Amino acid sequence: MVLVLFGAPKLTNKQAFPFIGVLFTGLMITRSGPRVLEYNVRFGDPETQTLLPLLSPETDLAEIMFACTDRYLDAVTIKLREEFAATVVVAAGGYPGSYAKGTDIQLSPPPEGTCHLFGLLTSSHWFSMQM
Repeated sequence: MVLVLFGAPKLTNKQAFPFIGVLFTGLMITRSGPRVLEYNVRFGDPETQTLLPLLSPETDLAEIMFACTDRYLDAVTIKLREEFAATVVVAAGGYPGSYAKGTDIQLSPPPEGTCHLFGLLTSSHWFSMQM
């Protein structure tokens, strides 16, 4: 697993193309173990849904982004909340390959105060959960 998560930035550094920013690794957990679906640097969702709630109130996201583009990230103090985060994507059976469209997905509410739930638009129905 360490090779999966840290191999790509090490490779870019060896090729004189240093990686600066946020590298999001999309994994799918299978019966035979984790598989990498993607490395993503666009900082859209689900990346922001996972990472932003962990930034402490005194950490300035704009400063981090400017520091990445102007290459002074090592001079920025980034403080995180002492919490954990993970994104779990609930998808129809068969995904990411061929899968049935229009499938209802039912979720049980998580324990109160343990997570952020982000909705998504699938077909013409909004995902929602009673909390």
